[in-house]
Amino acid sequence: MPLRRLPRSTACTPRQQRGIATLLVVMALFFLVSMVAAYTSRNLIFEQRTSANQYRATQAFEAAEGGVEWALAQLNGSRVDASCATSTDINRDTFRSRYLVFDLGRGTVSPQRWVSPDGPLRLAPGCSRTAAGWQCSCPSNGPPTLVGADGGTVQPSFRVLFEGDTSTPGVLRVDVIGCTSPSETCLSLGQGSGNEAAARLNVTLVMLPALASTPAAALTVRGAVTLDTPAIAINDNAGTNGLSVHAGGLVQSGDITALSMPGSPGAGVIADNDTAMANTPPDRFFAGFFGLSRAAFARQPAVSSFTCRGGCGDSLRAHVRANPGRPIWVADDLVIDSAGDIGTPDTPVLLVVNGQASWATSGINLHGVVYAQGAAASNGSSANWVQGALISENAINAPTLPGTRYDANVIQRIRQQQGSVIRLPGGWRDF
Repeated sequence: MPLRRLPRSTACTPRQQRGIATLLVVMALFFLVSMVAAYTSRNLIFEQRTSANQYRATQAFEAAEGGVEWALAQLNGSRVDASCATSTDINRDTFRSRYLVFDLGRGTVSPQRWVSPDGPLRLAPGCSRTAAGWQCSCPSNGPPTLVGADGGTVQPSFRVLFEGDTSTPGVLRVDVIGCTSPSETCLSLGQGSGNEAAARLNVTLVMLPALASTPAAALTVRGAVTLDTPAIAINDNAGTNGLSVHAGGLVQSGDITALSMPGSPGAGVIADNDTAMANTPPDRFFAGFFGLSRAAFARQPAVSSFTCRGGCGDSLRAHVRANPGRPIWVADDLVIDSAGDIGTPDTPVLLVVNGQASWATSGINLHGVVYAQGAAASNGSSANWVQGALISENAINAPTLPGTRYDANVIQRIRQQQGSVIRLPGGWRDF
């Protein structure tokens, strides 16, 4: 019987079974790739979180740094309203007087405080960045009011606290807390929570006195004094030995009636023909009183510039009222042509006239110190007064001068309360 060939089985053969090994290798490689991808993704997420934290920390630090510069600008500025904007309302105070207290006796500076339920607390202005721009709060009584953004949006904010220095005149510290949100916890404690970041800067500030050297006489003139009508100079301050007039040249006999009033009116002291003063160059004479050159003085941040075109009595008064406590640089000649007070005993004015100062009418009563390249008046000295001190850089040959009365309190207020606040290098940072 012939044999039949059986059909080959369709079962697995060695050749077909080799695909399983390939599948296993591919699955193993896929697993390894998945592990590498997962690890890389984990590192990416970590780096993203680190970058976000660094970004928020940088924002908080820059907010604190901006708060320091903002405080400096405000301290050297004019009147402000409750939102810290410059105001022309004479019923509002300056940022400096709102947040600082000056001790005229010791010359030290301390922060203003308000009475809270927890006791006296330092007044603290602050600002926050919103969609509409920076929104600030400068309260005169109570904590600052800052509006927060909805939805946890990053909102750089800062709060400013001043610290007095009872040992060093004219020195204070500013403590600024910067946060990525205007939350009370962060801005009051300097501690961020959740996704918030906080930074703290503590910086030393010092005030450069606008009047670096105190004039010793009611009237100081680098040259001679020659008048058509006698003027009056009064000094009743014992600390200056009753020096009424100090001149580098000759004071013509009878041109100035010098009085000293320690108890009863008596003859004042006139010191003229001071050759050392007469030989002092004008620029050095200027620097002797202000500690700076003319150009440097005019560039100070606290100095307010004023231009007098012709007569400017009323506009000068308006400028003085709008800028209390700021030295005023008059860029040209000054002609005061209307009667009335300029400055007050509590808020005297420092006028630095880069030209001739003239009193063109009667009834002008100026509380402060006037420094001019020359001075003159067209009316009798008894009709106009400078309560403080009058300084002339050059000789005076004029019809007459306003009456000058030495006022030590006015001069002291100018020296201790007027000037530019600047930042000293150093300080510490808390991130």
